[in-house]
Amino acid sequence: MTPPFAIPPIYRTLGAVSGLPLNWRDEISGVLPAAVGSYLNNRIDGTPLAEHQLELVRAFMKYFIDAPCWNHMNEDEYMAQELAGLRREVVTLKTPEEMGRWIGRCLDLGIDPL
Repeated sequence: MTPPFAIPPIYRTLGAVSGLPLNWRDEISGVLPAAVGSYLNNRIDGTPLAEHQLELVRAFMKYFIDAPCWNHMNEDEYMAQELAGLRREVVTLKTPEEMGRWIGRCLDLGIDPL
C-alpha cells in the first residue's frame, strides 16, 4: 500500500539529460499546487498551513531532491556530502521554517525545488 502523499518516482528526460523531476505545477489534480501555494503564502505572510499540506510539500521536496539528475554532484566531495545531507534531512522537516532553511541550502547548490 502506498503511504499518504507518496509521489511516484517518475522522472523525465530532456535532450541528453535524464532523471529530471517534474515540476509541482504539472500535478493535474490541483492538490499539490494548492499545497505549495499555501506553503508560499505561509512564508510570505504567515497564513496558516494545514498539516496535510505540509506533508504533501515535504513529500514533493523528497521526490525532487531524490531525482537522479543531481547524482552528478557526487563527483565533488563537498557537493556529494551536501546532497546526501539534504536527501537524509528532507524527511525530518516538521515546520515551514525548517523547510525554508532546507530550501535555502538547496539553492546554495543551485537546486530550486519550488
